[in-house]
Amino acid sequence: MKYYPLNGPFLKKIIVVLVLLSSLTACQKDKLPPATYEDGIWFYASASAISGNDADAKLANAFTGNYTFYFYPEAIQDTFLLPEVRVMGDPKNYDRSFSMIVADSSSAKEGVHFKFLNTVVPAGQVSTTPSLILLNTPDLLEKKVDLYLQLEPSADFPAVMGRDTLSADKSFLFSTHYHLTFNNLIQSPPYWSTVPYLGKWSAVKFEFINSIIGFFPGLVPVTSDEYSQYYSYYLHLRSALADYNSAHPGEPLTDENNKAVSF
Repeated sequence: MKYYPLNGPFLKKIIVVLVLLSSLTACQKDKLPPATYEDGIWFYASASAISGNDADAKLANAFTGNYTFYFYPEAIQDTFLLPEVRVMGDPKNYDRSFSMIVADSSSAKEGVHFKFLNTVVPAGQVSTTPSLILLNTPDLLEKKVDLYLQLEPSADFPAVMGRDTLSADKSFLFSTHYHLTFNNLIQSPPYWSTVPYLGKWSAVKFEFINSIIGFFPGLVPVTSDEYSQYYSYYLHLRSALADYNSAHPGEPLTDENNKAVSF
């Protein structure tokens, strides 16, 4: 093996190479975007509270919503709470506004079908729950409308955020988008899965239930403490259904899928 002393011409060659490499590295660094520490904002949800077998399903379920005025026939408007938004950054000692825009693909029109109600993070806070006022317009009796919302960078929250994210420990969900569908049509209520004894949902069954017990079950979660009361409803509804079918021989109560209603 041959050794070269670190002096003379050989040392000069090494210095020249190192200077060239240093210049090349500096040029490459100049092309990289600088790290950002600007404040940003996301929609947030706890993964454990959202149904879904994988990240995509959980993200879809967390950041989509449905609403119908059908359950509130006297209402001319209602307040709809969007998912919580959380700040990337520190709290400030003043209120901060965030930008939530309506995507072009939306059929819901601001000022016609809805109004923004809260788009401010209060002073000293790093989260808030934005909300909308939904307006019960005549066209909702005939069709659904879709509202696609998007959080955009603003003066108070200039950071550009990623679209959809599941945290590394899979405990939190984040997104900059939310999709709401609303109408004034009958549909399965959000907590029907918690209603005991009454079986599979159908529109005809739902209307029959309301006509007998005087309310639509499933608009709020049914607790275990209410199970005994729902068993009483079940017995009452079975009796009422038997009376209806007896009064209509050969024409039992059937649902919109031509299936006989049962409890």
